[in-house]
Amino acid sequence: KLNFNEILTPNIFKTTNTLNFSILSSKLDFEKQFKKSLKLEAGLKQSYQSMLSDYSFQNFNNTTNQYENNSIFTNIFSYKENISAAYINLNKEYKKFFMQAGLRGENTIINAQSKTNSVSYTRQYFNLFPMISLEYKKSDKHNFQLSANRRINRPDYNSFNPYQQFKNILFSHIGNPYLRPEYNNSVDFTYSYKSILFNTVSFSRINNVMLGYSKQTDSSKVAIGSTTNLKYVDVISYNLFFQKEIKKWWLLNINANIYSIQGNGFVNDLPYTISTIGFNPSVYCRFVLPKKYTVELNTFYLAPVLEGVNHVKSRSSVDIAIKKSMLEDKLSLSLAFNDIFFTNVFNSYLKYQNQNSVSSFKYDTRRINISINYNFGKLKVQQRQIKANAEEKNRASH
Repeated sequence: KLNFNEILTPNIFKTTNTLNFSILSSKLDFEKQFKKSLKLEAGLKQSYQSMLSDYSFQNFNNTTNQYENNSIFTNIFSYKENISAAYINLNKEYKKFFMQAGLRGENTIINAQSKTNSVSYTRQYFNLFPMISLEYKKSDKHNFQLSANRRINRPDYNSFNPYQQFKNILFSHIGNPYLRPEYNNSVDFTYSYKSILFNTVSFSRINNVMLGYSKQTDSSKVAIGSTTNLKYVDVISYNLFFQKEIKKWWLLNINANIYSIQGNGFVNDLPYTISTIGFNPSVYCRFVLPKKYTVELNTFYLAPVLEGVNHVKSRSSVDIAIKKSMLEDKLSLSLAFNDIFFTNVFNSYLKYQNQNSVSSFKYDTRRINISINYNFGKLKVQQRQIKANAEEKNRASH
């Protein structure tokens, strides 16, 4: 007979988080063609977003066999954001030159409040976002473009919602209600040759970079992840894109990006410097074979890189698809093998402050897909595009 002794008292809890979003958005655009080579665009946009998060955390009482509300983690958080924006854009063609200049202004008012902790603030800020682009088409073979702009990237709603989401008993994540948006000031130069070869060199200075991190309590080994604003990062990158029909039966597409990231700021109240180099090449080939067979090969490689405070190891993938067309191209059959060698696995390690950990995530990337498509004829389907609140919807995704 075996005797089992309970060493640790079970820690049982349950959580619920009810999120209510309200998004109201309106947009008015004006366009005027003064001359054949001169065009003016202007517009107004007003958007209002409201989020109410009702997060409940309950612990199981082993004595009473009942769940009891935990007032420390339970939280009701409301966030309201009102953005008023206006823009003007001018396009001008002159001989071999095409010029574009624009300016957008945004006024933002934010009200955030938590009913169960000390978070309560109102924030108002106004920003200007200029843009200028100059394109020179020397000939049908050579084209040059220089552009500069300033953009804003606002955090998604879950990033600043201060509820504590538990992944397990040793790790949880909590949003940062004081998180600020990123501001990206960039300059790009592109040279293209016969619409076959494109070379782009870019420089960006990003202020208030949103960076994920975690802090750990040594005695309990409990870690809490969150997001903070790094002071800035500088990104220098070069991108190569090549696409050409080598033979009538062979289409080749090569894309490669190499970049350097340098930045600093404070993470977990301590100075932090990030310095890393990344390299991401990919190759796509399409081979047209006899009897209407087509073979497609798609590969990519991601070199090791430092993402925030995590060292992400390299990963890659090889995909192959075989297609067959029949019945005068009305019927097509496809057999695809994705991530054949199962190398698209996310592995990383963390050596930061008092933390030393290793992580590995394996997803369902190695697949076999079979598809059958039949074209019944020419059908015209019209879809109305509503883009006025696309940005707001993306921030609400979770």
